[in-house]
Amino acid sequence: MSNLPSDVLAQTSNFLSLLFMLAIPVGTVVFSSLSVWNTTVTWAVFLAAAIVILALSIAGARKRIQASGETDK
Repeated sequence: MSNLPSDVLAQTSNFLSLLFMLAIPVGTVVFSSLSVWNTTVTWAVFLAAAIVILALSIAGARKRIQASGETDK
């Protein structure tokens, strides 16, 4: 990350800020719309999203651990 120009880092920061700012309203609309239609489907989508996020988090943590182990050698 230290090799990246400051304008790229600023653009990335702005993009991440936009994503975090939109996450709650978009999620509220999606899950409210789903719950009006079918509560069981809403819970299934929520569970699927949670499993995907957990799997991605674990994969990222493993990747960081492997990368830090390789730099220690």
